[in-house]
Formats: sequence, C-alpha cells, structure tokens
Amino acid sequence: MTTVSGRRVRVKIEIEADLLEEITAAEIKRMLASLQQDHKLRKSGKWMAIFDTDKAKDLAELKRHIEAFKLVGRYYGVKI
Repeated sequence: MTTVSGRRVRVKIEIEADLLEEITAAEIKRMLASLQQDHKLRKSGKWMAIFDTDKAKDLAELKRHIEAFKLVGRYYGVKI
C-alpha cells in the first residue's frame, strides 16, 4: 500500500512466472556482485564494516552471504 496526496492507494500488479524468475535472477546477480565487491574492498582495507566492526568476523560474514546467494542462484538457474 502506498500514499498519494494523503490517500492510501492499493495497486495490484500481476507478473508472469517467467518474468518474475528473470527479475529474481537479475537481483541475485546484482546483490552477489555487490557483496563480492564489498568483500574485496573490506579485505583491502578500503571499505567500512558491513556486518561487524571486527574485520575478520566481517569478512567471514560477507563470505557466508556470498555463498548463500550462490546457493539460491543455483536454485534459480542463475549462471554465476
């Protein structure tokens, strides 16, 4: 639900399953690339903490998230 000019508006969008899968796959790829870039920059010391201020813990958590996105990507048939 959203608000337009102070009024609540409900919009329903129907998306075919194949398009929804394409959108999901694209978002998985985008987030995976972002997490990989965050990991690279954090490891080099050029980036701030994402999950933990302890660098080793932060890198480990980033790696866990990267692996999780890869797993979900494989489920959706995303070429990684």
